[in-house]
Amino acid sequence: MNHIIRLHAFELLHGNRIAVVQLSKKYGVKKALNIALRLKLIVLLNNPFKQLNQQRKPSAAEKASQHQIAPAFILYDLLRASGIPEEQAISDLQELIIVVATEFLKFNVPIIQQVDYLERNDQQRMHYFKKITDRFFNAQGKLSKSDNNQMIFTVNKCLFAQYSNQLGYSQLAKVFCSADKHFFDQHQPNIKFNRSITLAEHNMPCDFSFTINAQEGS
Repeated sequence: MNHIIRLHAFELLHGNRIAVVQLSKKYGVKKALNIALRLKLIVLLNNPFKQLNQQRKPSAAEKASQHQIAPAFILYDLLRASGIPEEQAISDLQELIIVVATEFLKFNVPIIQQVDYLERNDQQRMHYFKKITDRFFNAQGKLSKSDNNQMIFTVNKCLFAQYSNQLGYSQLAKVFCSADKHFFDQHQPNIKFNRSITLAEHNMPCDFSFTINAQEGS
């Protein structure tokens, strides 16, 4: 299943419903439905990536990243246009992104089990984690192993950070990072996730590290 198909499948099965439910909790059903309708219309008629893509045809990974991030840009504009202050709009958007993106990551990324690591040699471990990091279609980087139970994914290009800056939403770049941490902290019990630097906040390669709890029976 390629990136775009996986994204559409998630949206149809879960994403759209989750987003509307979260918006309804925050703003009420009527306003939430109005926002959702306007957002869909803008995606179709005035997509923020339209001009950019006229200059150069996007790759499959770029298409998937644009499809996923465009609603966040549009929603931010709609919230601001409705009179919501910038700080509150960013906070509300971050809350929504964490919920929806976490569900997408649960849909898109398998839960890493101890057996997935313990019963593989180094080459098999690299291959296994490479298949996982490849599912982060917005990121390009290098996967390496620092010791027997830690994998390092150094991200030197993040399309979410890049597009945020390109399209004038630099204030939102770090918002997209928050969902990654929430997912790995809350939904990957067999690994410890750490990241001290990001492209979004520091303009330096993200230093993702995944330490596997490699003690059998723990």
